[in-house]
Amino acid sequence: MSYINTETSEYPIQERDIITQNPNTSFGIPFQAPSPFMWVFPTSQEYDSDNYYIREVAPQLTEKGHWEQRWELVELDQESKDRIQAEKKQQKKNTILDQILTLQQKCLRCLVEDAPDTTWLDKYKAQIQDLREQLKTL
Repeated sequence: MSYINTETSEYPIQERDIITQNPNTSFGIPFQAPSPFMWVFPTSQEYDSDNYYIREVAPQLTEKGHWEQRWELVELDQESKDRIQAEKKQQKKNTILDQILTLQQKCLRCLVEDAPDTTWLDKYKAQIQDLREQLKTL
């Protein structure tokens, strides 16, 4: 939990900081910050992580009378965007390769069990071929 000093706008301040700054004060359980410290309500920020990152900025006093965390969107540089795209592409390739391996193992089980019905074997082979085609498009 973070607090703000409403007189100095110092932020973030933790409970241990408040206790250290007030050595002659007894604090109960649960902790209650003395004036001028106010708890800052955490908030989340939706954003496109392929193109931006978020940076926390000074909290804001809301109409409700409490302080809330605030965020700023910062655009990533092109190198970071390219790296993220390359990582996602590699993750997708790895997922497809894992699926192919699983299907190949199923094919081997069909062959080892010497099942007279090759319906499953044919389905697995078709799925493997589809996945290989997907790999070519990446």
